Amino acid sequence: MQQKQVIAILVAVFVIIGIGYMVIPQQSESEEDQVTAQDTVIEIEELDLAGSESVERGVDEMSEQEVTGVYAQYSTEAVVASTAEHIVLVFSASWCPTCRALDQDIVANEDAIPAGVEIYTVDFDTETELRRTYGVTVQHTLVEIDNTSNEVKKWTGGTTLASVLDQL
Repeated sequence: MQQKQVIAILVAVFVIIGIGYMVIPQQSESEEDQVTAQDTVIEIEELDLAGSESVERGVDEMSEQEVTGVYAQYSTEAVVASTAEHIVLVFSASWCPTCRALDQDIVANEDAIPAGVEIYTVDFDTETELRRTYGVTVQHTLVEIDNTSNEVKKWTGGTTLASVLDQL
């Protein structure tokens, strides 16, 4: 498969996942938010797909919902397909206590990652070539890159999502 086809497929998958995330209510949402999301899903399912007003209303409601950013395991394909304003690589190790603390805080606050921010964990122990590319010599190093994988900024430390976002 050609690289452009792979990228197109990855982008389509991310779009589908993003729409699914917006439509399916999350556990942390209030009951009122869950009802709104469920109403949108029901409204879309009950449409006549010939272009009725309820289709437009359902799509408008979905597009008004705020999409959160991404927290995922690093992959070259994800970074290549990214259109995010901020891409952060977190070089971490399972044996590193501050790395684990940061991971736990990001997971606990994942819905607070703003749209346009993608955070990828990179295994410090196995991704030696990537470490070399960005001059990473210690675990718990964070590197912001642009959409072409060029380094924008590099820093170490921080055990909260807020500390990561403050650097952007």
